[in-house]
Amino acid sequence: MRIAPGPARELDLPRRRRELAARLAWAIPTEAALALIGDHGPILETGAGTGYWAALLRARGVDVVATDAAPPDDDAGHAVLRAYRGDTLLYVVGDADGPAGTARLHEELARHWTAAEDLALPSWPNIPDRLTVWRRR
Repeated sequence: MRIAPGPARELDLPRRRRELAARLAWAIPTEAALALIGDHGPILETGAGTGYWAALLRARGVDVVATDAAPPDDDAGHAVLRAYRGDTLLYVVGDADGPAGTARLHEELARHWTAAEDLALPSWPNIPDRLTVWRRR
């Protein structure tokens, strides 16, 4: 969904999104997304924030460990991806250079990974949140 700049400014959607993200999560989980993630368990969730997604996954019986840097490092996602030695990565992304990752992280994905699955998530206007499954090349 797209909202014109005037109404979006009036509604102050970025502030509203930050408020809800601080209480719940940046992205909105769905049953399909939770099932897809659960199919790949056990899960190490980095950048877990409040742990909302992890709690929902645990309630479904998924073995998940949630972690987050405090305070968060702006390029933590890139560092985690570089250190990761597995072959499958599940990644929730919205802004290409926002809370879900930096340009360096996206460059690393483009160089060494191939998108295998892609699931649209409900999202805030003008932010196309997605759950993607990546395979190491």
